[in-house]
Amino acid sequence: MVKAHPTDFDPASLDRAELFSFFKEKLKDVYRAPGRIAIDQYGLIVVGGQALSLWAREYLLDEMTGKEIQFSTSDDLDFIGRNHTAADYCGEVLDIAFRKATDYEVTPNLAVAEIAWDNDTKLVVDILESIAGVSTEEIYSHLESVTIDNVTIAVIDPISCLKSRLYNLYAPWCQDPERERIRTNLAIRASRYYLLDVLEQEGYPGVRSQLKRLYRLAVSRLGKRAYCEYGVDVLQAFPRSEDGASAPEEYFRLELPRLYREVSERRARLAKHHERFGITVKYQPLN
Repeated sequence: MVKAHPTDFDPASLDRAELFSFFKEKLKDVYRAPGRIAIDQYGLIVVGGQALSLWAREYLLDEMTGKEIQFSTSDDLDFIGRNHTAADYCGEVLDIAFRKATDYEVTPNLAVAEIAWDNDTKLVVDILESIAGVSTEEIYSHLESVTIDNVTIAVIDPISCLKSRLYNLYAPWCQDPERERIRTNLAIRASRYYLLDVLEQEGYPGVRSQLKRLYRLAVSRLGKRAYCEYGVDVLQAFPRSEDGASAPEEYFRLELPRLYREVSERRARLAKHHERFGITVKYQPLN
């Protein structure tokens, strides 16, 4: 199986601002080629923690705490790609050698490489076939971009990022639930600012499908568990009147209150189930 991280890797030793700046330059190298080659020919999209880093810096930089900045900065660089040729392209533009997964390896990795940073520190670059929690079809359907120094970077949209972070909170490989809780809450806040942007640019029709995605996530088992067990509230991603959102009056007067009631009722049922079986409920749903 392709190794995810060097065994002696110590993320706490990395300076977060310098680390993000380093990855930012690498992202520009990948997407600088003319004609959208990276996305159109190789399907390369930034996913994982680096996607959260991009959206956090797009929308939350002025309001993040030191701990949030630390946890929002990823220690590796993850892409999804269409096939092994994506690794060939990345290897060429980043000047690194990828090891490609064989047909006999059970792994989401198409390829993995190490890249030197800060003396002898090695960081990981992954090319993935898919990511947990979000279908590849959904990722490509809702593809977004951010601009770094006039270079357009293809990245999963904030709601896909939120779905991925929520899955990671409960994933078997999660070793630090507090870190993932903070990251999930950052994705929620970034999603709300993103939807406010879309509302301003495209109006309410532009966000209807996104609001449906959020609703489905809020009433999913993971969405309900995250609220009852960690206080992670997907409903906070919905634009509100106090945000200055330019949505129809019916949205604030009828649709949003109805949605809050439905989600709260489902959370309450899960909370009762937890209590019946002796599972701690840290956050009670509102009546």
